[in-house]
Amino acid sequence: MKTLAILRDQLRVMLSRAGLRPGEYSGDYDRLSRLYRRPDPWRLDNDGDRVRFERTNALIARIAPGADSLLEIGAGEGMQTEYLARLGARITTIEVSADAVARARERVPDARILHGRAEGVATLVAGQRFDVAVACEVLYYLPDPAVLIAALQRIADRVVVTNYARLDHRIAPLLASDGWQCCDDIRHGRAAWHCHVWTAPPTDRSAACTGPARSICKEASR
Repeated sequence: MKTLAILRDQLRVMLSRAGLRPGEYSGDYDRLSRLYRRPDPWRLDNDGDRVRFERTNALIARIAPGADSLLEIGAGEGMQTEYLARLGARITTIEVSADAVARARERVPDARILHGRAEGVATLVAGQRFDVAVACEVLYYLPDPAVLIAALQRIADRVVVTNYARLDHRIAPLLASDGWQCCDDIRHGRAAWHCHVWTAPPTDRSAACTGPARSICKEASR
């Protein structure tokens, strides 16, 4: 019965997301923003995404215990932001949709939620450095995700990326350079998300993010 309930939930999510294909929205920020004229256009209020949020938190807690500052790219309406806030870090997020920003600020009032494009992160958070930067299911919406990846590597000690497995082939080659590691997948029913973690060289890291990533990365995502 539990398996049947999971499958029903996944079918409901798939049907509601029909037509919302990331490739069709790549770089089209006006179109992405219009999606948020109605609440939760991606239907993230489901068991699968809640599992994804929880497992992502577990991964972050393992690779950066005691992290004080966290940057989230693509906050949407703050559903994952709400989970990230449970880690106890100061949260800063960036979201391109003004409607989504308004809902996210209501959902997570203690987070600093900025309205702007992901590629403008260096300007939006000028002068700040973060223990962890998170980009979950967002890179394939950008016209040039390599630009954002490079920007995050300049301002964060760790970068955590999760991508829906069926779409990860577009992003994975960008996450194969020095410092990147693949973690175990996050899975729920038939859905899977690939997880990648980048670690800054030891001399560039803050005290909150020390130690090797390889063993703890795998352990955290089981």
